[in-house]
Amino acid sequence: MLFANTIQAQVFNDAYNIATASADVCGGNGLLLNKNPANITNIDQPQFRLSQVIPYSILALQGNAISTIFRIKRTFFAVEYAQLGKENFKYHLLNLTCGIFIDDRTSIGTKIIYHQHKQYEIEQNPYFTAELGMNQTLSNKLKYGVQAVYQINDSKAFDNESYLKIGISYKIDPKLYTYCSVKMNEYGLLVGSMAIEYKFHKNISTQAGWNTLESAYCTGIQYQIKRSKIEIGSSYHPILGFSYAVGLCYRYGNQFIKQ
Repeated sequence: MLFANTIQAQVFNDAYNIATASADVCGGNGLLLNKNPANITNIDQPQFRLSQVIPYSILALQGNAISTIFRIKRTFFAVEYAQLGKENFKYHLLNLTCGIFIDDRTSIGTKIIYHQHKQYEIEQNPYFTAELGMNQTLSNKLKYGVQAVYQINDSKAFDNESYLKIGISYKIDPKLYTYCSVKMNEYGLLVGSMAIEYKFHKNISTQAGWNTLESAYCTGIQYQIKRSKIEIGSSYHPILGFSYAVGLCYRYGNQFIKQ
């Protein structure tokens, strides 16, 4: 059972977020799962996203996610549903996120996540996660973000921890971005992560990231085709091996007008 919970935590903290490497606290690409909820304000057009992951090359643990992002007046919203595993292990997640700009440089966001998982016909008690996030642009090259996560109800899930994460992003030039973040959980454990993103072309970019906890790394590539974007990535864990992810994002409707 501990192994199944380890899979659950690792996959939803890395594989589904592969396209943005490990810089989730202040990166601008997407928002899924463990992203800073304030990032939702970086979206400039309504989006619909489908993604699939195969953790550690184990087909029985295959997972899928579907999400949509939209804006009503000045507030951004996102709804996401994800599931992982089959038969002996199933994990379900519902993510509700909203965010808003409080001035030209600063945005805040909040997120509520419902978790439910089942192992060998034993259904675990569901639990909720609440998150608060902030992003602030300091200059045209430097941005920082803060993300606080709190477990609302008691749970014995492996990944049930509260933590604070702080990160920065720096644009070296129009094609090259760097990211780093530090996370501290309620037990005082510190985890650092670093990532780099390079844009080969206006429609093609690639990312790579690494974290200090498992010495795990990940890589990803994105290709933009008009309103659609294809994301392909992989991550490597020194003990559990390779995971693979693919995603399709479609932008619909008109671009948001800043208010």
